[in-house]
Amino acid sequence: MTRAIEGSMHKINRILVAVDFSSGSRAALQQAIALADQLGASVTVLHVAEVPAFRSEPRIATGSGSTSLTEYATSEARRELDAFLQDVPGEQRSRLETRIEAGRSRDRIIACAKEGFDLLVMGTHGRTGRAHSLAGSVTESVIRVAPIPVLAVREPA
Repeated sequence: MTRAIEGSMHKINRILVAVDFSSGSRAALQQAIALADQLGASVTVLHVAEVPAFRSEPRIATGSGSTSLTEYATSEARRELDAFLQDVPGEQRSRLETRIEAGRSRDRIIACAKEGFDLLVMGTHGRTGRAHSLAGSVTESVIRVAPIPVLAVREPA
């Protein structure tokens, strides 16, 4: 029986970890790094900047002119991701790839997961009942349709 299970398991070479800068996503990132160290896998950190769809792209005034809403959101997301990763020790941080996408979180995470990743790691808040139904859960939504295995990491208590 063990041999059949071992034969059906695939090697994890590429880990995608989706972060939203919460304590749950910090725990997911730590878990992804630990797994990557054990498995010799690479880690790509993904953040999706939620940008609503408009018929025509709105412009944002900046000190040097204007930029599109998407460009502004992704620039801000890059700044936040860089700050989020400052707590990761230098050697580990240097091995991380980072990626910023714009759009609907669930859709962008699923699209990225299809790009040759072997495992998706995400944080979850662990809420149930009314609090869960009001807040919703991107992680739960992704788990339902993910093309690869998903490891949901509960945020620390």
